[in-house]
Amino acid sequence: MILGYVIRPKADADLDEIADSLADFAGLDHGLQFVARAFQRFELIASQPDGMALSRSP
Repeated sequence: MILGYVIRPKADADLDEIADSLADFAGLDHGLQFVARAFQRFELIASQPDGMALSRSP
């Protein structure tokens, strides 16, 4: 079984917009960190297709 996820174009645009706004407000590092953590979460969720509880740690 291959696990993964798909990011739709609208969702990708939304992530970019949020990251850009965050970068403008708090700096480029924060915008990039937001994107990196979002993708980490996507990977975590995709790795648990049976709905196991997810950690709420950062």
